[in-house]
Amino acid sequence: MRILLINPTTRRYTTNVSIQAQAPLGLLSLAAVLRSAGHNVKIFDRNVEDGSIKKYLKFEPELVGLTSFTGPMLLDAIYLSSIFRKHLDVPIVWGGIHASLLPQQTIENPNIDIVVVGEGEETILELADCIEQGQDLENVQGIYWKKQKNGTHKIVQNAPRPFIRNLDSLPFPTWDLLDKQKYFKTSLGWNRSSFAFFSIQSSRGCPYNCGFCYNTVFNKRKWRPKSPERVVEEIAFLKETYRAKTILFVDDNFAVSPKRAMKISQGIVKNKLDVNFHIDCRVDLLSKQVAKFLRVAGCDQIYFGIESGSPRILRFINKGITLKQALHAVRLCRELGIMSSTSFIMGFPTETIEDIAYTCRFIYQLNPDSLLLKFFVPYPGSPLYNYVIKHNLFSPPAKLEDWAITWTNIGCQFSKIPPDTLRKLSRRTFRKYFTRRIPKFALIFLLNLLKKKISPKQMLSWGIKNFLM
Repeated sequence: MRILLINPTTRRYTTNVSIQAQAPLGLLSLAAVLRSAGHNVKIFDRNVEDGSIKKYLKFEPELVGLTSFTGPMLLDAIYLSSIFRKHLDVPIVWGGIHASLLPQQTIENPNIDIVVVGEGEETILELADCIEQGQDLENVQGIYWKKQKNGTHKIVQNAPRPFIRNLDSLPFPTWDLLDKQKYFKTSLGWNRSSFAFFSIQSSRGCPYNCGFCYNTVFNKRKWRPKSPERVVEEIAFLKETYRAKTILFVDDNFAVSPKRAMKISQGIVKNKLDVNFHIDCRVDLLSKQVAKFLRVAGCDQIYFGIESGSPRILRFINKGITLKQALHAVRLCRELGIMSSTSFIMGFPTETIEDIAYTCRFIYQLNPDSLLLKFFVPYPGSPLYNYVIKHNLFSPPAKLEDWAITWTNIGCQFSKIPPDTLRKLSRRTFRKYFTRRIPKFALIFLLNLLKKKISPKQMLSWGIKNFLM
């Protein structure tokens, strides 16, 4: 069976996007399961193949699947669904986080036939086999679908599908379906050896209960890891097959088990894999022992979601960390030569100017190597989503396409601070942070300019976007 899996883009609908496109690991995992069962699979990533719709129509897929995230990506997914619906009489299947959290509203769209809820490897394979064999879909767990009868349809919700118990049983993602060079072209071009094109999901879910996170519903606060042996085997595969130099772990929380994190590190060293890798980690899970193991194995960047410098807000969002723990984690990284990347969110419900001031001062005190400042958006599935609805701060969109929301177009005020004031505070905070680090950033850019890894035009563009805007 010919199956087309699509990663829609946000680039056509917003300018506030990441500079570099990341490979759609979830689709690669689905493709691996499908291909191992004999299906012919192609992946269409709109982030790097903007004008290729005709090429994939010529492929004449017998099933079209699209992933979905809340935000502008939905507009492209809806557009693509309508195009393939117009030209092909085949099932249009949606999956991903947004469709899983709001399956009823998603399936009501006229261009969508089936919604896969939750992780999709087992569901998409069973679904494809049923469609190919002309069987009824009533026994396929984990889907919403439209049952056709006498020219009309009714929406059917099948029984939920249990989580995959053994993630080690999944085949390696089908990296051969992607062109690495197309992803490099979406970056600034500097320091390409550290561009993490290859990624691994060594675990799924997170046991914590942060108020802004979808995981409490999507993964039901369950953490399911792959074994350290399997993770090391996957790293070795990428290294030997594709000469991977840098790997991004896309786990929601890599170090839930410090013991497992150290075993993976030991396996990398023992097998002399010689790779750099980046992880996500809570600040309260990074001990000096774990950090040393990670650094020796090649970890050169850790991403910490700290979210606020206000102790009151940290309690309100149920983050479960302290500022002291955040300082300790970033200092550990500095001591060991690991890049610390941090994120903070402004505009939480109940947040005041005083809370923002705490956050700004803490950022300057923390002085991380990289800073990401975001604004709060109530995503479906998160506890704070229910909070803002209960307190009449937000009315959920009535249609799928209206979920293409970002901070700039949501039109709501969740905190006690007007949106325009929040924007000004965010810009001021980032400029002050950036100014303090100009010497380091200037040196990095100069070295890459001399090595011809970045053009003057690219350097100017980056500076305008991140400093002057």
